[in-house]
Amino acid sequence: ISPAAIDAGLADGGADDTVTDNRTGLTWERGFVPMMTFASGQTYCAGLGGGFRLPTEKELLTLVDPVRFSPAIDQTTFPGTPSDWFWSSTGIQPTGTSNYIVNFNEGRTGTTGLTGAYNVRCVK
Repeated sequence: ISPAAIDAGLADGGADDTVTDNRTGLTWERGFVPMMTFASGQTYCAGLGGGFRLPTEKELLTLVDPVRFSPAIDQTTFPGTPSDWFWSSTGIQPTGTSNYIVNFNEGRTGTTGLTGAYNVRCVK
């Protein structure tokens, strides 16, 4: 996210610290939750209310900064983001037992079964 394309602030009356990407229109949770299962991540995001959910693979990739490495994300906008894997809501068809994940070490995608534990950053 280009610094010129963001609005940082408190969402929904100050409940959570968020960043809005003016280019995509997405509002992101600035923080993250470490090491959750896919189902727990879905529950966590839904529990934030206001339409928060797990992001798609493509949405997560909009956070990757191609000129940064380890982590490949703007640490000013998203402080503390680890160089690690994050869940996406994008499933792998036709099995429905695996999902895409995005690694913020170098900004690549991978796949995993739904029982693993990865980081979660919610979007709306």
